[in-house]
Amino acid sequence: MHKFLLPAALLLAAGTAQAQIPAGTILVGGNINYSRRENQSELTPTSGKRTTQTVTGFDLGPTAGYFLADNLMLGLGLDYQKNHATAPVYVASLTGDISKLMDLEAKSRYLAVGPVVRYYHFLGENAAFYGQAGAGYRTGKAEDEYLLSANPNAMGTETRRTESSGFYGQLSPGFVYFPVSKLGLEVSLRGLSFDKMSSESTSTTGAKSPKASSSLFDAGIGLNDLRFGAAFYFGR
Repeated sequence: MHKFLLPAALLLAAGTAQAQIPAGTILVGGNINYSRRENQSELTPTSGKRTTQTVTGFDLGPTAGYFLADNLMLGLGLDYQKNHATAPVYVASLTGDISKLMDLEAKSRYLAVGPVVRYYHFLGENAAFYGQAGAGYRTGKAEDEYLLSANPNAMGTETRRTESSGFYGQLSPGFVYFPVSKLGLEVSLRGLSFDKMSSESTSTTGAKSPKASSSLFDAGIGLNDLRFGAAFYFGR
């Protein structure tokens, strides 16, 4: 009996030892996300026409890190976000006909950088859940058009440019599958985030608004918050 138990125990120990990321491993990878959504609403109760607001977003997040202990990584993460939204403007003629006049646009770009900590919990030899926490500095620029008057034909539009900077914190869950030991295919959620930002806006006419500060807590757990990525584990 002991002749069978000893090899089985050795095989189990070998499998357990393999189902981890050892200290000294170097991770280089990242994730990417693209989203598009359309928000539709009735233009007027009797027009029979619908207005559509389109919002697109692109998110790229490279990460590099070093495993201080088994399954525990300390690294540096970057996050670049680019968003674009359009909202149509309609006007009514003297005869009551409604037609589209223009699209108002809103654009923004954000860059965040800071340290990240990630811990893995393996489900077997080739799959693991992980949790990642990060914090750091965020900066961004945004432009948005708006009407100067309720009558768009009267005074047209103006563009407001906003620059912002501040700090963020984030906690996100993820899942990784290893087709080979040195390559992990990842899917994660944006998760919980907190931003504390200060901003200042300037219009195309040169008018400046006073500096403003804001705090935002957000939970990104929807389909639009999914991120797909891959990472190489050098030295594993």
